[in-house]
This record gives sequence, structure tokens and C-alpha cells, in this order.
Amino acid sequence: MKRSLWIAPLALSLLGLYFLPLYGAKWLIIKKAEKKTASHITIDTCRLSWLGPQSFEKVRFNGLELDGTIGRLETKVPLWRLSEIKDEFSLTQGHFTLRSASFKETQIEQVEASLHQGLFSISGQTQEGNLPGSFSIQGTAKKIPTDFSVEGALSSFPTALIDRLLGAEGLLIETLGSSFDVKGTAQSEKGVGTTDLVLSSPQCQTQIQARFDRRFIYLRKPLFADLKLTPSISAALMREINPLFITGIRAKNPIRIEIDAEGFAFPYHPFEISHLIIGRASLDMGRIRVANGPTLQSLIALLQANPLKHLREMDAWFTPLTFAIENGVVHTQRLDLLLDNSIHICTWGDVDLVQDKLRMYLGLPADTLAYAFGLKGLNPDYVKKIPIRGTTGQPDLQSGPAAAEIATLVAAQKLPIPGKAGRIIGNIANAITQLKNDPDVPPAKRPFPWER
Repeated sequence: MKRSLWIAPLALSLLGLYFLPLYGAKWLIIKKAEKKTASHITIDTCRLSWLGPQSFEKVRFNGLELDGTIGRLETKVPLWRLSEIKDEFSLTQGHFTLRSASFKETQIEQVEASLHQGLFSISGQTQEGNLPGSFSIQGTAKKIPTDFSVEGALSSFPTALIDRLLGAEGLLIETLGSSFDVKGTAQSEKGVGTTDLVLSSPQCQTQIQARFDRRFIYLRKPLFADLKLTPSISAALMREINPLFITGIRAKNPIRIEIDAEGFAFPYHPFEISHLIIGRASLDMGRIRVANGPTLQSLIALLQANPLKHLREMDAWFTPLTFAIENGVVHTQRLDLLLDNSIHICTWGDVDLVQDKLRMYLGLPADTLAYAFGLKGLNPDYVKKIPIRGTTGQPDLQSGPAAAEIATLVAAQKLPIPGKAGRIIGNIANAITQLKNDPDVPPAKRPFPWER
């Protein structure tokens, strides 16, 4: 009799413990998932068991930037490992909406994904504005995300999704445009691997052969990329790398970038400009049409090039620019260019992208000093150096001292002053032919394109 008194409660307790997943666990699962994803979640149907499988139907979630529904999600993990859905799972009828203040609303639809015995696949459709896209990725995974082999293809894929995933702060959107196509493969073992990609977009064509670890991407072979000149490309390259900060409007031919494999490291997890390393690269802009902005207006005023003052745009012909990036600082070598087929200038120096400070120089070569001011007898290699300071948004062309010195030299050549004063001015005029460059003025790389 006494034994039967405790057998019944024990049996009821065991039955309650066994059937607990069917009743109490759903609420706990939702609350834990909501806390982890910072979103509101509802689930129409749960089928749970201690040892698995676990099944969820009509899962809906609403977050600050991401909304979505999943038709069915199933995993074979035990209930106590449900937060680690990464060994065996399948997802069908996934539909997601990604919102952000920095890019258009993006739809990811018809998502099908699975992982079974190390084999995985994911496919779906995308929609950003009026642009439809698709993706299909498959491969093997021993341990996600460090040990895997994958191949895939993305067509008209929204760049914003990858930019946000890598934390690139809009850099990929500026470079590639709103979408891109890519085909390629990647392999990783213990977080170290290689990748081969062929990438194309309305703004960029390139092929990438790289290796990577858990923090950086490194080049196995030099990277060559052809970029279409757009306002965003102009802002990214010509403002932060080209020291003249001229805004490009259009170009007949693509801009070409070449990056050496040696000394290159791209920090992708997370992206930090201060950790980006480019040992050597070149940017060939060729001939482009540029806008006449504030910095160019200051230059025109200094050179007294009045016919150019009222032009809204003009032609510019650039020599290739060689540069390097380390610790967030762009080190640029000498860049020569010809404005409006008449004014030859050059620049060189550093741009601190982290502090947004300029330590650069504008150079007025001998031919420009002769063209603009009529100075004669200059050494053909002479360059008048003018500091550029300030920021990339507000560059300060510190031309005051240079303008005063040029005015003195012009007066010395033109004014016939008798007596002692005349001899002094004459000595100044004779000194023109003896002018030598400062030691830090880089030599020109001739012949220039316009001399060929």
C-alpha cells in the first residue's frame, strides 16, 4: 500500500518530464531566441522531443532591420543543444526583408537551405528595387565556419548584403555598385584557406586569387581591376587617394587599379581601415572629364588662368599614380596631370584616412611657371612646392608664400630698375636659372602621356 503511494506521483513526474518539451519548452525557446536576435518571434507549430528531431513551422520574426518568415525549420539536435543548430538542419520557404537607412530595402525569397552529414546547400532569390537576383551555394562542411569547401554562383546579388556582413562601411557598394555577379570556389581548414573568384558588376571587372585566415584576406597573385568612373568611385578614389580632390564626371575608358600581391592584407573580420595594408598599387585614370570644384578654383586663381575660371568642367589627363596604404595612411608618389590641355601640375604626399588629415604638396613645374607667369630660364626639372593641408572634405591650398615669391620673380624679370635696387632685382632674376628643387620633390616619370 505504501509503495503505491509514491509510485503514482513518480510516474506522473516522469511523464510530465517526458512531455515537457511539448508544452513548456516552446515559450522558453521563443524568449531565448528573441533575446539573442533582438526581434519579436512567433511560431505556429512546434514538435519537440528530448533527443530530437525538433521541428518548427510558420516561424515569423520582426526586428529593427530584419523581418522574415520560415515555412519549416527542422533539426536533429537534442533539445538541450537547440541553440547550436549547426550539425543537421533543413530550412524551407524562407522569406526575409532587410532594411537599412544606408541602402534600399532588400528581399531574400524562396530560400532553401540544408546541412546533412557534412554536405550543405543554400539557394534563393533576391530583389532590390526592380533588380532581381539569385544565389546558389553548395559544398562540404566539417566544422562551420573554419573547415569547409564551397563553390557557388551569385547573380545580380545585392552588394549591400555583403558590405553589411563584412562591415565594409559602404566601401564595397562604392566600388561594385548596387549588385554584382560572382562565380568561384573557396576551401578552408582550421580557419585558413584559399579562394578563386571571377567577379563582374556594372562598375567593376576583376579576378581574385587569394588566401585568408580568420581575420585577413591576402592576395596569392596580383589583382587587376577595371572600374567604371561613377560619382561614388570618384568620391572613394579621387577624393581619398588623388590629392587634387577633383571630382570625376565621366571617362571614355575604365579606370584601372593594379595591386601587388606582396604586402597586401585586407581586414575583413571586422573591416578596419587602420589595419588595411597595400604594399604597392597603381591607379591609372587616363583621360577623364572633371568638375571645377573649390580646390581647382584656388589653383586657377593662383595661376591667373582666367579663361578657366568660369568653366564648370574640363578635361584632365593623368599619369598613373603609385601609392601604398599602411596604418590608415595613403602614401602617394608623384602624380602629374594636364588640365584643359594647357596647365601641367603635379602632387604627392600623404592622406591620413583615420584622422582625415592631409600632408600633401601641389607642384607647379617649370613649364607651367613659364606658361602662366612668363618666367624664363628655369631648370626644366624645377617644381615650385605648395603645401596642401586640411581634410579630404576641406583641403587647404596654402599658396600665399608661393604666390608672393612668384610675384617677386616675375617683377625681377620684367621691371628695368636702375641703380642699387636694379642690381638686387637683377641678382634675383639671375637666381631664377639657379633654382633647385627641394630634396623631397619626387622626380617626374617621363615621357608624360601627352608628350607621346
